[in-house]
Parts: sequence; C-alpha cells; structure tokens
Amino acid sequence: MAEKTKIIELFNKIGDLLGKGLPKDEIQMEEVATTDGKILVIEGNVAEGTAIHARADDGTAIPLENSDYVLADGQTITVIDGIITKVVGIVDQTPPPADESIIVEMDAQIGETIAAALDRIEKATAARFEAIENRLKADSKSKVEMQAQIDKFAKEPAKPATVNRAALAGNENMTVAQRCMIEDAQRKLKK
Repeated sequence: MAEKTKIIELFNKIGDLLGKGLPKDEIQMEEVATTDGKILVIEGNVAEGTAIHARADDGTAIPLENSDYVLADGQTITVIDGIITKVVGIVDQTPPPADESIIVEMDAQIGETIAAALDRIEKATAARFEAIENRLKADSKSKVEMQAQIDKFAKEPAKPATVNRAALAGNENMTVAQRCMIEDAQRKLKK
C-alpha cells in the first residue's frame, strides 16, 4: 500500500509541475495575504464562488466582512457572506515550464517502484503456484495409494460372516424375539 501512495505522490508532483494534479480527497486550502498584511484562507483557489475567511494569529477562522480586499499579488476580490463574488486583475496562473531533470528523475523513481512491486508480485505468484503444484502432487500420490488398496481388496475373496455364540449366549439383556432371530440366523449359516 505504501508503494501505491508513493506512486500517487510522484504523479501529483509531476502533475503540479505540469499544472495538473490527480484529484485530491480533501479540499486544498490556500493562504493569501492582503496588502495590509491580513492572512486570508481560501478553500481552493482565488476564484468566484470560493469560500474564504481570515485567519487569526492563533490559527482560528474569522469571518470576513462584506468588502473588497486587495491581495499582495495585485488582485482585488469582492467578498459577500464569506464567498468570493468577484476577482479583478487575475494573475497568470500558468505554471512555469517544468524542469526536465526533475521529470526524468521522477520517471526513474516511478519505474524503480513499479519494477520492485512487479518483482514482488512475480515472486509471490511463483511461490503460490509451487505450493499448489506440491499439493496436487501429494493429492495425486494419495489417490494412487488408495486405488492400489481398493484393487487389492477387490481381488481378495470375501470372508464368511461369523457369529460369536459365546457372546450371544451370555447376553441376558436380549428379548426372546431377539434370541429367536439369532438362532434362526445360526441355523441358516450351518446349512
């Protein structure tokens, strides 16, 4: 799981360099300063319809008054009920061209991470297949042994049934009907 996170982080770094990122699970907070030194926190980027509030020195959120605010980068925003309703003087937010060496380095890191993950998957799969193969061999050997015993018993003649008369004679818990059935069976065996 750590490799998946590492790969996502690398893709996000590449995406940030190229001006695109993988979707984030959480809202990104951006802090901007006004020309008078006030720190504003924006839920996302400086854009119309985005929620905004001020941040106190202790980090708590403070609602903004309905007003215009001039940001340190020269943009002017209009805030009404904690939402940016107007942005004037939008600064070009096109990211600078990516440094090729960083992309090459990240590509190498991604390649190494993927290769290591594939190698572990291949080894685990081979171990599982070997275990399955060994189990099948053991099962096959057991089947052959059982079949040999069945064939041996099939070739031997059946032994006649015998009655232990001494055990029957001493059993006083039998009913008269049970004793009669046993005696009939004994007579038939003698024939």
